[in-house]
Amino acid sequence: MTNKELAEMLDRFSYDFDLYSYRDAVDDTEQNVAQITEDLNNPDAVQSYIDYLKEILADDPEDETRREVYKLIRLLTIHKFSLFEEDIYKNDVDIFAIYQLKDEFLHDFGFMDKEYMDSHGYKIEKKNYELIYMNTLDNKTLDDIYTMLNISRPDNYVGHSLSISDIIVVNRGGNINSFYVDTFGFAKLNDFIKE
Repeated sequence: MTNKELAEMLDRFSYDFDLYSYRDAVDDTEQNVAQITEDLNNPDAVQSYIDYLKEILADDPEDETRREVYKLIRLLTIHKFSLFEEDIYKNDVDIFAIYQLKDEFLHDFGFMDKEYMDSHGYKIEKKNYELIYMNTLDNKTLDDIYTMLNISRPDNYVGHSLSISDIIVVNRGGNINSFYVDTFGFAKLNDFIKE
């Protein structure tokens, strides 16, 4: 999804959610979309949109509005992490990242173990995945990460529970490895981060 498409979604939501406030604040829809598009390049601005949407959730909106807000928060959070994706590959960091299959690949490849993927000739390619979470590594092991993202998920984690077919990329001071979450444990991938 492009910045402009996401900006258009935010603009349309604002219009639909509170027409009168929107009309008071926005004179030109195209100009508003252009401003939001520009804002989406700034992580702090993206966070302000997320915070705005969380305030709407705090007011306990109707189900349809709630679903739309959750969708926008997920898209904005994924977008915000994408602004930092290059940080995963720096030499002086201890960080991990979670990639999950893009929606259009989930039906075909989601939750398939590595043996199935290999036996059917399916490649595990980064282009089919999206970055959905990053955090400092500290002294976490792969099992610690798995437990954290299944039992005590951070507030800014918007993916599904860490499951088979997800990818964990670990950078320990420049030593970068990627792992496929498999049926039992984790399978090291040699080509995922080279793409």
